[in-house]
Amino acid sequence: MRKPIDFYEILGVPREASESEIEAAYDRLLKQLESGGHGLDAKQLGHRINLLNQAYWALSDRARRTSYDLSLDKPGSPPRFSVEVQEPRWTSPKAILNIVGRLIVMGLMIQIGFMLVSFYMASQANNAPASSEKGSILKGYDAINGKLSPEDRKTGEELAEARRREAEAEQFQRTQEEAMRRQKWELEENLRYAAEVSSNLRDAEEQARQKAEEERRHQAELEREKQAQERERIERLQEKWRSGNNTKPGNENEE
Repeated sequence: MRKPIDFYEILGVPREASESEIEAAYDRLLKQLESGGHGLDAKQLGHRINLLNQAYWALSDRARRTSYDLSLDKPGSPPRFSVEVQEPRWTSPKAILNIVGRLIVMGLMIQIGFMLVSFYMASQANNAPASSEKGSILKGYDAINGKLSPEDRKTGEELAEARRREAEAEQFQRTQEEAMRRQKWELEENLRYAAEVSSNLRDAEEQARQKAEEERRHQAELEREKQAQERERIERLQEKWRSGNNTKPGNENEE
């Protein structure tokens, strides 16, 4: 397995060196190569400058340096220098709607429970005065028609019971209609709220996606510009070296 190039060794700095130390070492070594007292031929000098620039490019950026350090720790995995933009995480609109639906169902169940309790209490309240109501009706009959016979009294009791049941049925119907109207209104309000939440989530998710896409393109453009600048720098250095080498004929033969 091929051992990765040790850029720290090329720059002559330890792995815990700071960014300023790496930059200072790069400038110092580059000046030594540009000075001409290195004793290297053209091919060796070009290779040396190339390695030096590669080392500085890999170690001068925090993300690239981290990737390179991982490749040193794990020789089987080559370094990867890429732009990575982490998109923000948003809760899925489907999950939000599911939660809202559960809350709506819970609210309806609680409302139905209150309705049943209210109806039971109303029934108990209506049943409690039933005997006294029947007694009042029978006393009224007695006061108007005198003492009632057992048959008349039974008829009066049946009439009072029928009136009481009619009143209970009307009260129950009114309570049920009111509960249905309220339930329908609350359901419509909950549906409007769920639709509004879903719309806001879609808008927020779209804005986040557009922002992440713009950031990714911006970071990629910056990376391309930086790489282009590095290539131009290397080309200038090589051109400078060629110009200096052309002004000193016979150096290679002397070496």
